Formats: sequence, structure tokens, C-alpha cells
Amino acid sequence: SYLPQDVSFLSGSLKKYAIKKNLDETLFKTILRKLDFSRIQFKKDMNNYSLGQKKKVLIAQSLCEKSNLMIWDEPLNYIDIFSRMQIENLLSEFTALYTPHLQSNILKLNRKPDKKLMVFLVNFGRCDPTCIRWV
Repeated sequence: SYLPQDVSFLSGSLKKYAIKKNLDETLFKTILRKLDFSRIQFKKDMNNYSLGQKKKVLIAQSLCEKSNLMIWDEPLNYIDIFSRMQIENLLSEFTALYTPHLQSNILKLNRKPDKKLMVFLVNFGRCDPTCIRWV
């Protein structure tokens, strides 16, 4: 499951999006409610969502998809502080490939010694063997 940085492509209704992506609509909307989405948002066109709301749609989609590996590129961009804390807590429960922008996010996520969090720190401006390392 891949969560991109870009959210600009999201438009239309959540219902149509869930159908298009073959998601369980009930689970999808339940996750969005847990991420502090109001029911009124379910009726709005995603063009009218904030960047944070669109990011939450992509997070909910990723969590609904059956996958062995989740790759989330900057999942906390545009996310409000309350939802950020929820997502950080959620991510600490999984083994995931996560590309954070801020090193401080790694320290928060990697706080449980019994969990394996795979983090790639990638400097795309420098492409040599040292540009990728495991934390």
C-alpha cells in the first residue's frame, strides 16, 4: 500500500472514491471518523477538503487495503496536531516503510523496542550508497 505526498488529485465523493479503489466503504468511513472527520464531510466533494483532510483520506485508504508492506511518503504533512498524535501512535504498532521529512518524527515512532520500524532516510540530491540508511 502506497501513500503519496501529493493529494491534489483527490476529487469527487468519498463513496465513489471507495468504489473506485475497491474499499470497504464502512471501514473506510469508520477510519475517517477516528481521524476526526465529521459526518458532514462525507457528503462534500473532496475538491473542497483541506490538504489535511485529503491526506486523511489517503491514510484511511491505505489502512483499508490488504497489503504486506505499507509505504507512506510524508504521512504527517498537513495533519492537525491531534490527528498527528493518533497517527504516530498507530504507526508505532506496525512494521512499516516510512519516509519522514523530520528526524524528530523517527524518534517518536521508534520508541517501542519490541516493534520493528523500518525507516528510510533518503537524500535524493545525493545518490550514493550513503544516501539510504536504516534506523
